[in-house]
Amino acid sequence: MENPIIATVDDLVKRLRECSAHARAENDPNISVTEPYISLRAPSGHEIHGIDQSVKELFHQLHGRIPNEAEWRDWYQEENIRDSVYRANPHLERTPTTTLQAWENMLEHFLGTRVFLSKLLHEQAHRRELEAARTPSNHYKEIIMGDVFKNISNSSIINRSSFFDALSSLEAKSEPDLMAALESIAGEVEASGNKEAGELLEQLMEELSREDPRRSLIQRSWEGLVDLLPSVAKIATATAALGKLLS
Repeated sequence: MENPIIATVDDLVKRLRECSAHARAENDPNISVTEPYISLRAPSGHEIHGIDQSVKELFHQLHGRIPNEAEWRDWYQEENIRDSVYRANPHLERTPTTTLQAWENMLEHFLGTRVFLSKLLHEQAHRRELEAARTPSNHYKEIIMGDVFKNISNSSIINRSSFFDALSSLEAKSEPDLMAALESIAGEVEASGNKEAGELLEQLMEELSREDPRRSLIQRSWEGLVDLLPSVAKIATATAALGKLLS
């Protein structure tokens, strides 16, 4: 099971993409948010604020302050900065933002937020592991936030170092979709207890970490995992991200 904040961000990103695709299909960049298809998917201000607050709270827990503008900005701060550019430069001609453009701006923001959040969770996991090492009676698995990180920490199936190295590499390449896929696959492999699946995952992580991943080896590792654990093929984030990479 993935971290709940990550899951919420992934759901929001999925819905934003659906809204944008629908607006393009209808050839209506200013499509109404009351349109039935859109009304079921368009994000509300309340949930956007909730995600951004969760990120700030996690950052505050780790660093004792909220992130500065150079580190990360919430959605409303992003919007205010855009507005301030035009207020400071009244000679600039401002093209009205369409509903479609607003969604695309928001999508870019939350993809970046996912990478930032994943980095914070890795930092939290590392700190708590050190904390647990200093306090042997306190089991690490009881304090890690998010089941994927909890399981990986004491895994006999997955090489934890390779797992986090692969995530760091994907983060550096700005691949939030593949990060989400890898986290989900790792959770499924660990839950299976299948050592052969762990070896195939190791091969997959090694390729994903490369500057220029070899598609044939990624496909071979993925197909081997699906043969051993058919359940991984049902992970939507994994099949979508790897399918895009292999297409």
